[in-house]
Amino acid sequence: MPSDLPGFYFDPEKNRYFPIKRPGDKALFPDKTQKCVQPETERFRRTTCGTTKLLHTRELSGKALINKRRSTDFRHEYQKLLASQPVVWKYKDVTYNALEKFHALVETPHGRKEACILAVGNINGDISFFGVGVSEWYSDNAVECNSTRISPPANELVAEYGAPPSICGSIAPSVPLLSSTSCIKKMASSHNDSCLSQHLLIATLGSGISGGSLYVLHLMDPVHNYERQRTPLQRRVSEVFSTNHTIWTADVNSSGTKAAIGTNKGAGLVSLETGVLSWVCRSKSDILSQQFDQSGNIIFCGFRNGAIAAIDARYKHTGLSGQSVVLPKQTIPYPSTKANLASIGDSNRFSKKYFQFKGNLNPSGAIFMPSSICSLSLLQSEDHYLLASSMDGSIKLFDCRALQRGAVQSYDGHVNSHSLIQLGVDPTGSILMCGGEDGHVRIWSVKSGELLYDSEISESVVHSVCWSHSIGDMSPWGSHMQDHSWAAWLAPREGLFYVHGS
Repeated sequence: MPSDLPGFYFDPEKNRYFPIKRPGDKALFPDKTQKCVQPETERFRRTTCGTTKLLHTRELSGKALINKRRSTDFRHEYQKLLASQPVVWKYKDVTYNALEKFHALVETPHGRKEACILAVGNINGDISFFGVGVSEWYSDNAVECNSTRISPPANELVAEYGAPPSICGSIAPSVPLLSSTSCIKKMASSHNDSCLSQHLLIATLGSGISGGSLYVLHLMDPVHNYERQRTPLQRRVSEVFSTNHTIWTADVNSSGTKAAIGTNKGAGLVSLETGVLSWVCRSKSDILSQQFDQSGNIIFCGFRNGAIAAIDARYKHTGLSGQSVVLPKQTIPYPSTKANLASIGDSNRFSKKYFQFKGNLNPSGAIFMPSSICSLSLLQSEDHYLLASSMDGSIKLFDCRALQRGAVQSYDGHVNSHSLIQLGVDPTGSILMCGGEDGHVRIWSVKSGELLYDSEISESVVHSVCWSHSIGDMSPWGSHMQDHSWAAWLAPREGLFYVHGS
């Protein structure tokens, strides 16, 4: 007979001890399946939001998902605070539709200086140059542009917000082109890795007389406008490619050897050394926006019909003659919802429609937005994420690895109906800035989608945004950069604007 144990009794049939339970006693060994697993399941359901969303949050914020009940990331909140209180300055009444900032050596009366220069394209086709920084650096022909504070109101003290950088126009003769400038892109030299060896890729839209063209502005030599200059900027501009088609947009790969063009007939790759064009996509829908990935192998194309397709430019298919290029035919179904079918002009909302084009579609696939794609921008901090805007005012963030899954984030408030408006993302990939047809400039947090700033600063559309430096960036190109926490240049049709943190 087994010995007695205090608080237990022995069951001969089951040959084991059992605790003696009295009214009000708690079990010595609680049932884990009933009292432990269930609370764990409830806690799991409260704190998880799916593997995909957790991955997106990790990559975009640099850390795990933050519980709403806990404190948020201080750096991100500080960025949002600075972006929500910008100061806006207006410089000069000139019609611009393209803008790019670059660094170059400038031949000044005091010797060679490293300076920041703005290249702006007029609707007439001219490329003008503005020097940012000390006006004494430039020759007597340079004219300093006066600035007026737009926001906050000019009746407040200027010293509270700091002075804007000085801008000098006509630091070099303008470069006349045949038609309106569609875009200006900064490109690195393929022969030198120095930041001062950057060139500019300039694309023109084309006119009724001729099609668009691609130009390269070489900036190896110092920039100045003296009479003794041997190579004025007009002589540094070389036309590398021309076509009978309209060039809506262009982009250049990271090595500066190839340019992608978006035309009314499709997308092509142009060798900047030989000027030879090879088509990578043929379509009846115009390509209005493009973006290379960091590898230079994938070109994201935004179509007039609202499609965004990742085109793989590495494969070439040749015909039997060995000369003609045969691209595989791709068929993409349009969205099946009634609202989306109506937005693409489908007369029969319940019939299946397809978008057909020729090209090598990347496995990441394609997706549709409600209307024409007017801007694409890959995040520099995370190359997997693509920002896209359409002409109905939609701005969305997509994961390039799975475009078919839809948007990761949406940004509300943007106003557009028919304009090609550029998105501007700061180098850290944290802040998104864009103008609208209502003259407003809006700033969002890329991570949260929160609208941080919304104010009317212009009477026309802000077509281009160029970030000067981001939060925490101590740029060496002029002492004025150190005075502002972040800064960006804007180019509406009515002038040149400078937006910076207070």
